[in-house]
Amino acid sequence: MAAVNSLDLDSDERSIIGVREFDAPRELVFSAWTSSEHLAQWWGPNGFSTTTSSFDFRPGGIWRFVMHGPDGRDYQNRVTFDEIVRPDRIVYRHGSGDDVEPVQFKQTVIFQDIGGRTRVTWRSDFSSAAERTRVIKEYGADKGRVECMARLGEHVQRSRQRSDDAGVKWEVAMPKVRAGAFSLSLDGFGAGLDQSLQNPIGMNGMELHAWAFKTRTFRKMHDQEGGETGIDDQFAARSFENVGAWVLGRNMFGPVRGPWPDESWKGWWGTNPPYHVPVFVLTHYARSPIVMEGGTTFYFVTDGVEAALRQAREAAQGRDVRIGGGVSTIQQYLRARLIDEMHLAVAPVFLGSGESLFAGLDLRALGYACTERVLTPNAIHLIAKRQDQ
Repeated sequence: MAAVNSLDLDSDERSIIGVREFDAPRELVFSAWTSSEHLAQWWGPNGFSTTTSSFDFRPGGIWRFVMHGPDGRDYQNRVTFDEIVRPDRIVYRHGSGDDVEPVQFKQTVIFQDIGGRTRVTWRSDFSSAAERTRVIKEYGADKGRVECMARLGEHVQRSRQRSDDAGVKWEVAMPKVRAGAFSLSLDGFGAGLDQSLQNPIGMNGMELHAWAFKTRTFRKMHDQEGGETGIDDQFAARSFENVGAWVLGRNMFGPVRGPWPDESWKGWWGTNPPYHVPVFVLTHYARSPIVMEGGTTFYFVTDGVEAALRQAREAAQGRDVRIGGGVSTIQQYLRARLIDEMHLAVAPVFLGSGESLFAGLDLRALGYACTERVLTPNAIHLIAKRQDQ
């Protein structure tokens, strides 16, 4: 069947509209948009490459990246996702900010299933016909869009061919359950003793996270400017990619113990917590959900870790579930072999006492192995994965 590949500049003078068909299932084509690793393989016109500094694939999330042109010029870009309905559509806004290219438009991408193939219709809406003309003239946006979709088609086919050559079925990357950016001391403690309002992570616990506090990702989460953009920041940003829901232990939510005395405690983070997705809090004591600013809603689960994960998976709508901690919560999910991937950031400090992540755990027997190790001046970053995935 011949590929459909069309470009429409006539239907709306403020828009660029394109259609392309792909010989692949819709979920697979959609998945190519959902991670920076995929996007690096195809995003941009011919001759361009893309480096991502942060990628948060959720409504309200931001993707910051640099497109490297064949002429040596770098183009700073920012995308804000407005709507994500897997695997039907993605809506985002491009631009906005003094540090990015002066190109602003709304992009709508529709994915349609046509008998096992996929038709992608993309529409770029500009503020005026004159602005569309400028962007086409200065950036070649019309031709660039067509080339970008052609590169997507090549990426899909390469991925499929590699799977065929390996003798395995090419399947959609399944959402993961993962722990990310979980900080440890050199002696294996993930928190100090004596948690309190003054010491949210226990005595000396804040020292474990010094590597993260310096990053641009952390500072942006807390509405602060600046921050470092090296390897530590890449790991911090990576921990937020494609997260659709969180699970937290009660101690991560706050220092209150026993029955809830009232409804006043709403977390450590103020009115707009940094999660922006549903968060499921493990507790022995029921409590009504708390709706916060920015898309965060706290739900309180009283019937165990598996029930919390089941609810989180449903709420995540095809994205990953992040197990946020603390130590006891991560241990429970590891013992149940429910964590697929875990990023540990080992800080160059000793706590001497506290909550030990590895106490009573045999990660080798549970099927986990270290698959990645990166050293920076601030931390040792370790990735461990369950090997039977």
